[in-house]
Amino acid sequence: MRFNKGAMFGLDARIALAIFGALSVISGAALYSAIQDSKETALFNQMTEVLKAYESYYIDTGSLLPITSASTYDGEELLTNAANISNWQGPYLSLEWNDSVGKFESSSGYQIELTTFESDNWGLASPIDPDIRCDSGDDCSVWVSAHQLPISMAESIDSNFDDGVDSTGIIRRFPGTTGKQHIWLKSFKSQ
Repeated sequence: MRFNKGAMFGLDARIALAIFGALSVISGAALYSAIQDSKETALFNQMTEVLKAYESYYIDTGSLLPITSASTYDGEELLTNAANISNWQGPYLSLEWNDSVGKFESSSGYQIELTTFESDNWGLASPIDPDIRCDSGDDCSVWVSAHQLPISMAESIDSNFDDGVDSTGIIRRFPGTTGKQHIWLKSFKSQ
């Protein structure tokens, strides 16, 4: 009886290749997950930086940022003292300002802005168009927001950095365009 040694080597090589292939799939999935986690953490940290910059501005100047629309603050004042506010000690932030949209540019490609909205419970569980704008007598807070995030990223940020419930806590999620969500991070009282 003759054995073909080359056939046995071929079987061993195929088994080794299958093992290496499985390991590369597992490590690739772990790498992708780590990259996603780092993007989420970077965005959350940059949103937190914007809030800390605003708080520093408020401590230095004793005033809130000027409002450019019904609920949006002029975040550019954190970078330049265009309004010539006394006691301004900035720039308070190192993010780039996008003049064409009036928002900060995050390193992860999302735009960040400062707004004022009601402090009570609102988010995905709320009616489609809740009244979250600050009207007379409302309890309002300063919020920093990032828009048009993938739903999985918004959910992950909410569960990793807050309570995971979309209409309570310091992070709120709200529908964006199809397949996207906006997130807001709550800071200090604005009124």
